[in-house]
Amino acid sequence: HGGEISPAMATRAAVWLFTKPKRSAVFPGESQLSAQANSYFLTHRGYDLAIMEWGRGPTVLCAHGWSSRGVRFKTLIERLVKSGYRVVAFDAPAHGLSSGSHTDVMDYADAILAVAQKTGSVHAIVAHSFGAAATLLALEKGLRIRKAVFFSALNGMRGPIDYLAEKL
Repeated sequence: HGGEISPAMATRAAVWLFTKPKRSAVFPGESQLSAQANSYFLTHRGYDLAIMEWGRGPTVLCAHGWSSRGVRFKTLIERLVKSGYRVVAFDAPAHGLSSGSHTDVMDYADAILAVAQKTGSVHAIVAHSFGAAATLLALEKGLRIRKAVFFSALNGMRGPIDYLAEKL
């Protein structure tokens, strides 16, 4: 009913809720994998993005989903490194160890572009859920890769709308 009293205020509150991810818990083995990484921060558009790298070879970039983190790809990272790839995972704005409290698909797409530029030529990207949507936008904005793998990609607005409804 807030929209009836002040539509502008209700809209600002909804956007605030919709763009605020939760910081997810660290799963077993993720801390050990993080400790093995070459880790650093990249400052981009007011965010300090946490970046982790493992291995050598063609670069595979990992783009995680909403309220997740880069090391959530633990099993995939380990297998790709054993197969001769350099894997770069990062925490999107307002996720994991990256700074910020709010983000959106445009921020995430810009972060993907910045990380790709920082890390050099990207052979492939593996993206999950919200990360897949951001990757598609990054591709539209000029991201150059040879291969992309998307899983559990957003296939409509039902999931995000349900997320917002739960928050409200």
